[in-house]
Amino acid sequence: MFDFLKIFTFFSLFVIFSVFFTKHKDLSKELIIVFIIFSVIISFTGLAEIVELNNKEGIDSIKSMYKITGNFAHKNLFSQSLFYSLAFSGAGIFLFKKKEGRIISIIVSAIALILIIVLMSRAVWVGLFIAVLLTIIVYFIFIYKHEKKGKRLKQFGIIIGSLIGLLILTTALIGLVDKQNSVLTHIKKGTDFNSGSVFHRFDLWKKSSAMTKEHWVKGVGAGNWKTMVIKYGIGAQTKSGWKYPVRPHSDYLWVLTELGILGFISFLAIFGLSFFMLFRFMRHSKDENKKIFSLMLFFALIGYMTFSFFSFPKERIESQIFLHLIFAYITANYHLQFKKENKKQFSKPIILIGTLAMVALLLISTIAGQQRIKAEKGLQKIMQANKRGKPKDLNIIIKQVDEIIAPFATLDHAGMPILWYKATALARQKKLQEAEKISLEALEIHPYHTNIMASLAYVYSNMKDYENAEKYLFMSLNIHDDDRIVRKNIAVVYSLQGKDSLIYDILKPIEPKKIKDKGYNNIMKNELYKKSISLTDTTDIAGVRNLILLKSQNQKWLFQVYKKNWTTDIIFEKVLLEELILKIEKDTAYNQEVKNSLKSKLEEF
Repeated sequence: MFDFLKIFTFFSLFVIFSVFFTKHKDLSKELIIVFIIFSVIISFTGLAEIVELNNKEGIDSIKSMYKITGNFAHKNLFSQSLFYSLAFSGAGIFLFKKKEGRIISIIVSAIALILIIVLMSRAVWVGLFIAVLLTIIVYFIFIYKHEKKGKRLKQFGIIIGSLIGLLILTTALIGLVDKQNSVLTHIKKGTDFNSGSVFHRFDLWKKSSAMTKEHWVKGVGAGNWKTMVIKYGIGAQTKSGWKYPVRPHSDYLWVLTELGILGFISFLAIFGLSFFMLFRFMRHSKDENKKIFSLMLFFALIGYMTFSFFSFPKERIESQIFLHLIFAYITANYHLQFKKENKKQFSKPIILIGTLAMVALLLISTIAGQQRIKAEKGLQKIMQANKRGKPKDLNIIIKQVDEIIAPFATLDHAGMPILWYKATALARQKKLQEAEKISLEALEIHPYHTNIMASLAYVYSNMKDYENAEKYLFMSLNIHDDDRIVRKNIAVVYSLQGKDSLIYDILKPIEPKKIKDKGYNNIMKNELYKKSISLTDTTDIAGVRNLILLKSQNQKWLFQVYKKNWTTDIIFEKVLLEELILKIEKDTAYNQEVKNSLKSKLEEF
């Protein structure tokens, strides 16, 4: 429902823009001026940030550029906004009659282009390349042959040539001052499928594809990708630090997984219809300025669609405002070009009913938005209380959750049910019955979140309901097989139930070198001691028994042997015997019978 209200809010913006553009004269030049001003503001904000950062700590790597946002949320969003503005300032180069206007458009476009290169947003680089290429093709198909002797061709060629030259020059200058070769490194990382953001995206796309295969007709429901993706595994995501992702980093997959094949076709149809209107207008219009402006709108749309492949502009307010403004202008322009004078108009009652319905839905959207804003404020207080971790902070967390939980505010920014914070606070207060109830409600909201399962396991363990504790720990392990903490907790639950014979097998998949946990170390040392002692029951030779008993007392040494020889299929008794044979091979204190007996036992494994 919240997702629908977001879409409707932007659709309302589209309707308002469309009516406005239809009722007024051509506003292409006014739009260009507005976007030039916008581009100047964000460009100089970004440049000021670059100067400030360089003066404070210097700029020596791609990581430095993540601090340059132009007062947007992220450098990539800043770069995308510069790209949209570039479409309009680029149009100004063609459409302004006065020399001053064209010069300003050239300068603004050049600054935006330089910043796009400097910000190193690969998606925008790809979008720029594809948009320029396709814009040139569309120009020759729909505009060039209809111009008088192709009078803009020379101008168009100079601009494209200057664009390419500026790209090469800026890249070369960065290379001269950048000792770490950030541009080349960033390009190379774009083909690295084993680490970094590219690996992360491919991992999410694989999971999204699996989700699509299972729900390809209806999808999983709008807004539900983040509550379903964990079902398809966590393991690989932890390599890039994204254990619980909230979006697939591709709008196309996002729409397909959530809305199914019909929703996906509808999503593409919106762009398809826009291109149809643009192409038909460019073919039939006699106004060359309008045709060039339409061509630059095509440029902007291609860029948006490219970003959508690698990113999530449908989630970005700025991108959606740009997009619906473009949609509205295309629709209004097309309507004015091809409308029939005798076309029947809507009656006033229909317009009134439609307007009232729109206002009513926008009011609901306002309520939904207010609930989310209130929730964000409350979550800030919850995070601070969690960080402090004092007993009195638990009541603050419970109170905040009760105040902010609402129909349109059930998840935090990372996809975690807000109720989970209350459940964990109640569990820490030993209010186990309430904690169980709230945790189960949280699990209904996000049925595959392993943190909620871990919380339930903790509650049930404290209630001495070990069967349910084991159940939820294994549910978590089925999703994230490499979760060492969960395996350790299962071992603890086994120990509490007296299932000691199962403990070693549940801990064995954990690579001991990668875990620094005293609880795990102590449990494993104890299990290795038991396995070592068990070897004494298989021999009657006193020397062998005494040797094993002696070495088993040193649990630290047993653990070192285990760590040194660990593999996923390690047989500890075998590697222990090998170590013992090496230790006594040249030791005269042990007779040949003991040595032969150990070798004989080794052969049994």
